[in-house]
Amino acid sequence: MKIIISISLLTVLFAGFCLVNGQTPAGKCSLDIKEKAQRDKAVKSVITRRQSDIKTALSVATKYIKDPLRVGTARSAVELLGELRAEEAVNLLAENITFKAFYKSSKRPQPAEDLYPAIKALSRIGMKSIDPVLKKACAEPGEEVTDCSARVIFAVLGKDLAKKLLDQQIANASSAKQKTALVALGKRVQSL
Repeated sequence: MKIIISISLLTVLFAGFCLVNGQTPAGKCSLDIKEKAQRDKAVKSVITRRQSDIKTALSVATKYIKDPLRVGTARSAVELLGELRAEEAVNLLAENITFKAFYKSSKRPQPAEDLYPAIKALSRIGMKSIDPVLKKACAEPGEEVTDCSARVIFAVLGKDLAKKLLDQQIANASSAKQKTALVALGKRVQSL
């Protein structure tokens, strides 16, 4: 449901962008033109708009992620960063991997990927998320950070590749604290 809403939001934004620029929103947005120069211009416009949207979402997430009165706003910005595969946001998202966005009216437990929107966003961004997530898990070992980090690593790499990566990281650990954190992370990944 949320993916459909997010895709719909992106479609509406894209269609709005096309309309503002005098183009049709019927999926063409000047890409269905024979002249290469016009197509190239349309592609650059879409890329520029994407970069602008990422910058805006990153600014909103940074501003409100610690504000308990604006959790919904921060959640939307975090989700959009994931949808846009915003690699520029991985450090902010990894640093705030335990940012919680509760449902106010729900009586059922939320899935972790929903309760912690940075998990889904970092997972969507992919491989660029792995190093910042590992750093966070080693710097702040604890059950919540370990669980969230394990979920991102599992989602991006799968169980087998995650095990190989973590075994390598454990072998190269520079301190006992780091090794302990990585072992706990490895156990949590294997339990998913």
